[in-house]
Amino acid sequence: MDPRAQDVVRCDVCDNNTAEMHCDTCFVNLCKACVGEHMFDESVDHKIVKFKSRKTTPIYPPCLHHSKERCEMYCTHCDTPICSACVASDKHTGHKISQLLEKCDIIKKNIQKDNEELQSKLVPLYQKMLHDLEIRIREVEEKSEEASKLINQQGDKWHKEIDTIVSQLKTQLEKIKERGVKNLKVNKVKMEINLSKISSVLQSNEETLESNDLRTAIEYKSQNARLNKGLEIVDVSLPNFTPMEINQQSIREQFGALSTDVSEDHSLTSTHQLLMDKPVEVSSVYTGIDYLQNIACLKSDHIWAAHGAASLFDFNKKEKIKSLRFDRGLFERVYDIAVLQNGELVYILSRTNAVYIVQNEKAEMLIMLHDWVPRGICVSFFGDLLITMTHECQSKVVRYSGTVEKQVIQVDDTTRCDYLYITENRNRDICISREDIVDVFTETGERRFEYIGHRPPPKWNQAFSPKGIATDSYCHILIADINNKCVHVIDQDGKFLQYIDCGMRRPWGLCIDSHDFLYLADNKKKSMQIAKVKFLNL
Repeated sequence: MDPRAQDVVRCDVCDNNTAEMHCDTCFVNLCKACVGEHMFDESVDHKIVKFKSRKTTPIYPPCLHHSKERCEMYCTHCDTPICSACVASDKHTGHKISQLLEKCDIIKKNIQKDNEELQSKLVPLYQKMLHDLEIRIREVEEKSEEASKLINQQGDKWHKEIDTIVSQLKTQLEKIKERGVKNLKVNKVKMEINLSKISSVLQSNEETLESNDLRTAIEYKSQNARLNKGLEIVDVSLPNFTPMEINQQSIREQFGALSTDVSEDHSLTSTHQLLMDKPVEVSSVYTGIDYLQNIACLKSDHIWAAHGAASLFDFNKKEKIKSLRFDRGLFERVYDIAVLQNGELVYILSRTNAVYIVQNEKAEMLIMLHDWVPRGICVSFFGDLLITMTHECQSKVVRYSGTVEKQVIQVDDTTRCDYLYITENRNRDICISREDIVDVFTETGERRFEYIGHRPPPKWNQAFSPKGIATDSYCHILIADINNKCVHVIDQDGKFLQYIDCGMRRPWGLCIDSHDFLYLADNKKKSMQIAKVKFLNL
């Protein structure tokens, strides 16, 4: 078979012969022999043309009102094709009538314009949009994959950090156990020896009682006093782990702290070993705030500083990344700031006696204290607000859950205090720095101890003047001593461990990040700096 025969158009009636004719009315291809048969149906006005001239004859639509007529005219008023019979009727009297071909020519010109617009504008626009969408899809997929990898990496880091914490705690616990068991076993051996001696004395006494030799009774010496000395029992501290609620912002801080229920010299040795002999200032950032006092940690290397405004500083970039202006009255000052667990900033003002919260970079009053003046604020590990406040010579701590008062702890009722800085230790103790003393209360409000300072450093030898206060992951309490230009480090039971020498800096506000780096606000005139200090052997 000739391949070219496949391109020959056959007659649609007989399907054998080559189509030489075409009916433009019925869109049927015809051979000459089948034209007559196709024309046999006289109900249709067949338009037979040569095949090459097909689709050139206008096909007028049939009239809807006159079945045997075709519409060759167009009524502009009725916007519809009409036939000659329609024109002769009364329905279109006075209407503008035109040839349907003319109307179709106008419509086709409009179609042509539409096509040109589609081709020149919309098609390229859609093509560009499709291209951009494909790029965007790839970007979304790539960024999602990148984000997924970062999420996995972050997850690995968190797991590693948790594993490290668990390992450190277990190592510390093992040392406590070994030390305690060793001391108890030594005590046990002494007790066994003394018990053996008692048995010997009992036997000797029995022999004396049964003897008729009066000389043995006369020479008898009581051993009870000597043996009573052996009744001393050496107690040891019992290990106690305090689990914390897990906080996504700071799992290291929230994980927990290993502590003992009895403080002894040997238990202090391990925590003391964590402290560096010579703490190091690793970096600092310029704030532009003179006589800087109040700072708070948002996260590692991101520190808020406040005075007339609050500014957030990035220690990695050494720059200010955000600033918030406080709406304050004349002579009104910011006494303290803190960061909630969701990252929102809270602060206290003096003259309005109120606590404010910053949400969406807008400050709103959170708690009104009326006659009580707020002095210090911190956020507990369970998200409560701990606020110190004064009224004349009275001072107290109030715990708030949201805006609801939950607890009141009386601090002092004899001394007027201008500064009452506060923080919560990892063992839930509440630590308050005021005037020339540091008070530590239990979570239930019982006073545990007072710290009135240690022998002043020979370098300055000034009176103890505590200001900012902070705690680390190992329950160390750090207290800024502005007069002696140092930071006191004491343990959770108030025993002095060491000084952190601040050189010429005058430390005021303190905060500690989740990696146990200390940040201190330098209150020295024209310093305007926050210093970052490494003080633990981690």
